Amino acid sequence: MISLKRVSQVCSFVTLVIALAVIAGWIFGVEPLKNFLPRSVSMKFNTALLFALLSFSSLYAVSYKKSKWFSYYTGAVVLFTLFIALSTIWQYFFNIDIGIDQLFIAEPIGAPHTSSPGRMALITAIGFVLAAAAITLYKWDYSIVYAQIISVMLLLMSVIPILGYVYYAPELYGAFKLTRISAVTALSFLLLGFALVIAMPQRGLLRIFSDNSISGKIARRLIPFVLLMPIIPLWYRLILIRLNLYNESSYLFVGSILLIGVYMLVAWWFLRSIILLDRRNRESESKVKNWEKLLNYVIKHDPNSIAVFDNEMRYVFVSERYTKDYGIYSLDLIGKSHYEVFPDIPFRWREIHLRALRGETVACEDDLFIRADGSRDFVKWECRPWFTQTDEIGGMILYSEVITKRKEAMDMLREVSANLKIVLENAGDGIFAVDTEGRATMVNKAAEKMLGYTEKELIGEILHNLHHHTKEDGSVYDRRYCPIYKAFKTGIVQRCEDEIFWRKDGSSFPTE
Repeated sequence: MISLKRVSQVCSFVTLVIALAVIAGWIFGVEPLKNFLPRSVSMKFNTALLFALLSFSSLYAVSYKKSKWFSYYTGAVVLFTLFIALSTIWQYFFNIDIGIDQLFIAEPIGAPHTSSPGRMALITAIGFVLAAAAITLYKWDYSIVYAQIISVMLLLMSVIPILGYVYYAPELYGAFKLTRISAVTALSFLLLGFALVIAMPQRGLLRIFSDNSISGKIARRLIPFVLLMPIIPLWYRLILIRLNLYNESSYLFVGSILLIGVYMLVAWWFLRSIILLDRRNRESESKVKNWEKLLNYVIKHDPNSIAVFDNEMRYVFVSERYTKDYGIYSLDLIGKSHYEVFPDIPFRWREIHLRALRGETVACEDDLFIRADGSRDFVKWECRPWFTQTDEIGGMILYSEVITKRKEAMDMLREVSANLKIVLENAGDGIFAVDTEGRATMVNKAAEKMLGYTEKELIGEILHNLHHHTKEDGSVYDRRYCPIYKAFKTGIVQRCEDEIFWRKDGSSFPTE
């Protein structure tokens, strides 16, 4: 789907192309470029120049606000446009000529439908004042709403002379023997006005039209009628005049019937849109509820301890494991505050929750948790924020696991290991352990003393190469035939009574 901002750029670009074509027509004397309709008023050079400047400003400065250079450019364009437009209006009101009409390129006297050579139409000058005001409000963010209102006025103002050209009603594009507005000028104002209206669709009045809510969808359906309703009576009158059927009584009678019919059609279409949107809304709500039910089921039966909170630390979802771990399975938690369920929670936990609600992920591998009854548990936990569809923090998720039994088992294992180490260290026999590669992983004091190596020299080394490498007759002892090697490779207990081990100093001693 093409974005409204991209459509705004296209309209501005087309306006720029039209303006440059007219400027080229004036410079090189090509009449079809100055006036697209034969024997009609041409777009004046001043008009084409202002369109080129304003459309370029709308294409870049308003839509993107690229850099300071564009800000300076837009400011200069606005001031220049206001100078030319207001000076033209001044000339019309006081019937004077201050020399701006022929300032750049002279137009010969007697040009069609032109009150003064080179002078733009009065409605054209007013249109440029509106365009400059809209761009100013857009560019400096004074009020996007006012900028859009002015742009709509410019858009509607351009439709009237276009209708005049379509139905050949000269009074709609020129009056009082003043310079008439060119058809190309009216079309350019239509494009520029539309480009300015939708330049910032996410802000101001257009924000509701770009919204995916029911109100936004209804607004998008109503806006064409809102814009067309003021023009429909004029359009109807022009058709009657063209068909030579116009008289005041028939115009009012038939026009009233047509307007009633149009309003009934709009009302029917509006109600139909509401019904369709309401149906879609119910379908969307049903899908959301189904997903919510599924999510609740998944979390509830998750084997891990999970609790989901909103921004006020109220429970949204909880797993059964969470209620079991913390002894609160008899309570209806959903909607209740976490601090209501645990009123004696330490202040440091409130700080942790606040950090998570600000966007930080906080975790701990081993934390002491004291329950209300004074019992102590050790918990592994993680608090992380969760985000809404608009990337705002919607609340916090708490993943936790009571690891008291695991910690007690680990403590007991460490205690047993420590006791075993004491026993091994004080044993009179030499004891060592090797891995599946034959590398030493543990050596007691007796084994160090027997072999003449320190523990540091033995750990990580293949022991066969240090103390069992040679037989008593001096031949090499292949470790594949070594009973120790067979023991940890086959898993079968081996026992020998006539082997020898070698010390670090090269001496040997008999072993069992």
